[in-house]
Amino acid sequence: MVKTSDRSAWLAALFAPPDKRHFLYAIEAFAIEIAGVRAKVREPLAGELRLQWWTDAIEGEARGDVRGHPVAAALIETIRRAHLPRATLTGMIDARRTDLYDDPLASLDEYAARADQIHGARISLEALALQGTRDPTTEAAARHAGRAMAVVETLRAFTSGGTPLHMTVPLDLLRQHGIGAAEVLVRRTSAPIRAAIAALVDFAWQEWAALRDTRRTLDPRAAPAFLTANLAVPELKRTRQRAYDPFTTQVGLAPWRQQWILWRAARRNGIL
Repeated sequence: MVKTSDRSAWLAALFAPPDKRHFLYAIEAFAIEIAGVRAKVREPLAGELRLQWWTDAIEGEARGDVRGHPVAAALIETIRRAHLPRATLTGMIDARRTDLYDDPLASLDEYAARADQIHGARISLEALALQGTRDPTTEAAARHAGRAMAVVETLRAFTSGGTPLHMTVPLDLLRQHGIGAAEVLVRRTSAPIRAAIAALVDFAWQEWAALRDTRRTLDPRAAPAFLTANLAVPELKRTRQRAYDPFTTQVGLAPWRQQWILWRAARRNGIL
């Protein structure tokens, strides 16, 4: 499932010790499952029920044979063997609930908090599964990596056209640059929109710089958990190009380039 849905995550896990890869795939598959709920339902209530099933499965309160679901079975085994905190996993679910209602993010602080709950939490869980113990340095690094990855996810949402601008960019950035509802809905680039996106990208670069500062102190065992975060760098750099248009410029990297970046990062303690 991970190989099909997120090939870069599948490749990154290959740099982990063989006896730990199953943990990483379970966490990645869980993240894919809950991220995909919004696209599978038409009404928020249906999505709420799906996400509640996952919460119950993690907390041991689900009805029926949860182990009949391959991803749930793998996740429950990983929770038990890697001693993952259930609250972090249910926090990931709570963050995905906001996707169901298309509520805008009020501020950059709220944007960062959501990134921590989704991307940062996933990286932190994978690092814990690899290290065996919680480490404040690793958890801080996971937050920085997760925030940079969240911005790339936002950039991809522009191009796909599946999510309106005001539901991916914090409202305070939009207001700061005088962007109104009309500009948001038209999906046509403008100087204010470019400025708002540039501010969000600057936030990502600040988080990436903070992540790089942790490279030398990061536990080498946790390195595979951070590999995919390195794929954010070329996508962030693309926004500096003069021809960049947030609504039409294609994002993503060729498979060979993904592999090259992951390999290089693996040789540098997980962070380029």
